[in-house]
Amino acid sequence: PPEGGFDFFCLMLHGYEWTRIGCGGLVTGLFCLGIGLPPIINHGSDEIKKEIGMPVIKGEKICALAISEPWGGSDVAQIRTFA
Repeated sequence: PPEGGFDFFCLMLHGYEWTRIGCGGLVTGLFCLGIGLPPIINHGSDEIKKEIGMPVIKGEKICALAISEPWGGSDVAQIRTFA
């Protein structure tokens, strides 16, 4: 690793290079936790962190972010919630 460790730019560059040579599945497998796990760690209850977060970090479970709002597409800012 570079002196001082990897930062977000290094992570993006690394993912881009793997994808560029046709290893998109590998990139998805290695880096999918970067989108699914942070909401659990940052906003989940202690119970959810223990039940889901720790097993994901240990590699016992996988985690992903699924978006299914018909008008939002992949733009999560456009999701509308009705109670």
